[in-house]
Amino acid sequence: PAADVAVPRNRVRDLTALVVLAACVFVAAALATFDSADPPLSRVFPPNARATNACGLIGSAIAGSLQEALGLGAWLAVVLALAADIAVLRRRPLRDLPLRTIGAAVALAGGCTLLTLFLPDGIDRPLWGPGGRLGGMGRLLVDSYLARTGGAIVVIAATLGGLFLACDTVVLAAASAVGVATTAAVGGIRRVLGRLAARRAATAEPATAES
Repeated sequence: PAADVAVPRNRVRDLTALVVLAACVFVAAALATFDSADPPLSRVFPPNARATNACGLIGSAIAGSLQEALGLGAWLAVVLALAADIAVLRRRPLRDLPLRTIGAAVALAGGCTLLTLFLPDGIDRPLWGPGGRLGGMGRLLVDSYLARTGGAIVVIAATLGGLFLACDTVVLAAASAVGVATTAAVGGIRRVLGRLAARRAATAEPATAES
């Protein structure tokens, strides 16, 4: 299909994609090793004398800013950026880029709101909440205009719609994979239940004959 035709090789484009890939890895490492006591944005007392973040002061500042804004949704932002970058590295054409960008923003806002609304209390979360300030704003809108159930329906639909706009091919592939896995699991369960029923029947027949 025309949508799968690779774009011509462009060294500037490829170099930019590699820089973005390195940035995604850098941010992921900074998020994974973030400590809210690290300078320069320490939020707890006593603060650390020096940054323990794997990416130093810069990594600590970036991770702290992302967690304050997005909470755990910062990881979704990294995944979305990484998915777009991989598409560029594979020379896939990024058609409708403005629409895809809007979809990614909607999916990110919806994901942060869902984290704020439904993340279990037993799971560790940033100081600013599971979805950061963005998730807090989304929760405020949901509590103000929608009940929790209605808000969940609307936010989930918006998140899935945003993901579909941002990366429809990936979403369709994931849905297909989930469908195949579910079908295989159901088939496996049926086969196991059938074998158990056959064994029970075979065990019951000698007992009936003896009686």
